[in-house]
Amino acid sequence: GGGGAAGARRPAAAPKRIILVLAGVEAQVRRVTLPARSEAQARAAAPLMLRGAIAAAPEAMHYAIGDPVDADGARLVAVVAKARMQRWLDICGRHGFEPHSALVDFTIWPTAPDAVEIVETAPLTLVTGGARGGYAIESGLAPSLFPRWFDAVRAEAHTVRIAADRQAWRSALAGAAVEDLEEGDPLAILAEAAVAPPAHAPELLQGPYAPQADRRGAGRSLTLWRLAAALALIAVLLQIGSLVFAGMRDARAARETLALAEQDFREARPDVRRIVNLRAQVRALLNSAEQSKNHPVLAVSEPLIAAVQANPLVRIDAVRHTAPGRRVLVQVSARDLQALNAAAQTLREDGAALTTRDLAPVEGRHAAEWEFEVP
Repeated sequence: GGGGAAGARRPAAAPKRIILVLAGVEAQVRRVTLPARSEAQARAAAPLMLRGAIAAAPEAMHYAIGDPVDADGARLVAVVAKARMQRWLDICGRHGFEPHSALVDFTIWPTAPDAVEIVETAPLTLVTGGARGGYAIESGLAPSLFPRWFDAVRAEAHTVRIAADRQAWRSALAGAAVEDLEEGDPLAILAEAAVAPPAHAPELLQGPYAPQADRRGAGRSLTLWRLAAALALIAVLLQIGSLVFAGMRDARAARETLALAEQDFREARPDVRRIVNLRAQVRALLNSAEQSKNHPVLAVSEPLIAAVQANPLVRIDAVRHTAPGRRVLVQVSARDLQALNAAAQTLREDGAALTTRDLAPVEGRHAAEWEFEVP
């Protein structure tokens, strides 16, 4: 009969497809060009392409590859610690779930091709440029990371759409075309996106984590209405030390997550012997890194190295800086005076505020002092 009471309904069928969506804080995502013929080839090449960009031993990390987004083979690579990946799968197993797919939240968030979106989900903020990648991190830290990330995608992203505290982001968004983003339920948006993820989103269940049967292609071809009754979406959105989304509370998982975060922190900073407040210590290190990148010597290093590489007869003999000023003195020498002049000209053409002064010859080499005024 069609008019039975709710209690007379049949039990819901067991979910046939389970998708694990990891918060972006669990992964680092980079866009690289890997014109490989197969996913396996691209995944094998990824650690070499990202050497130096990931602050962890390659053998401790799991590399997952998205589909190419252009003819040159540009694609997203998601990097997750193997221990952390396995721990999430173990947590799912304890709850009776076996994921058929695993994705990173900001890689599946629906975004216009020419836009970047910023979504505060409390306690995390998600930043995504679609096929250009993105990141997710504690909301208080997200603005400080944005300018450098946005510089890399600015040429392709003409608009920033934001659903977050505009005041907190004012400095980070300086110079960008900003629009308000209509707010919705982040969990619902991610659930719908996970049903049919974009091709650029790396599938984390690759390589050693791949299911016995590859169901990804079939899952993408199914429409939302066909999956509505069969889909179980596990939204694992975390902050350091807790799981908070749609009422999810799992104290055991929270403790395990915190332990993994502390383990990662100790591997990255073995000099820190005691962890008292992990969040505060991470924030302090990020602030320190932000200040360090503005150091005058670092500011002149890249153009200086480029100038010497273009003029290999030039040798850097000394670099001096006296705090708190912004002036950097560099002593250089070469057997060929023209090489010194050419290197100085290269720096000026690159926009360096440079003053040169000849010095007495050193070991039969022409010598000079270059003075940089760093803004």
